[in-house]
Amino acid sequence: MRKKGFTLIELVMVMAIISVIAAIVLPRLDPFVPKRRLKSAARVLSGTISLAYGESISKNKTYRLYMDPSDDSYWITEVDKLDEEDTGGPAGIRLGTHFELLQYEESEKGVEQSTPSEPMFARKKLPEGVHFASVEVKKDLEMAVPGARYIEFNPLGSATPATIRLANEEGERFTVRYDGVSGIPVLFPAKSETG
Repeated sequence: MRKKGFTLIELVMVMAIISVIAAIVLPRLDPFVPKRRLKSAARVLSGTISLAYGESISKNKTYRLYMDPSDDSYWITEVDKLDEEDTGGPAGIRLGTHFELLQYEESEKGVEQSTPSEPMFARKKLPEGVHFASVEVKKDLEMAVPGARYIEFNPLGSATPATIRLANEEGERFTVRYDGVSGIPVLFPAKSETG
């Protein structure tokens, strides 16, 4: 009795058909790649903000998420207050059922920063073709890293409000807005520069 199977010619024909279909379909999918990268970068940045917020509260430490538009990178550092004197920053108090955010002047005196050993806090670059269009924090603070901006998360559950706009090579934009209190960044697409 003879076994049934595919001949070499049949297999070559199927591979040829798949190659022709791929050659037709893949170039049409290419325009979606930059948009997917942009949206993915916004989601990862949003997750990093939520991570820093949660870690700050759970570990009772102050963290800063730095964003450097000059090389499209971001990273988290731990902030240690070197002396007992209050160096300023946002503070939150709970009054009954309301949470009130108090802002006061910040001084960089007596502050030491270190990069935590966790790999998720390490310096990361935005995906290829995606860059910081703008990084706006509530107030311009004197930066330890020239050109970089940061969101500071303190253990009381408050942080520096920020609006971060990411853009791709096609001029499409995605905005990550963080209010500094909720711990949940809001993502939304913005109009492109070209359209």
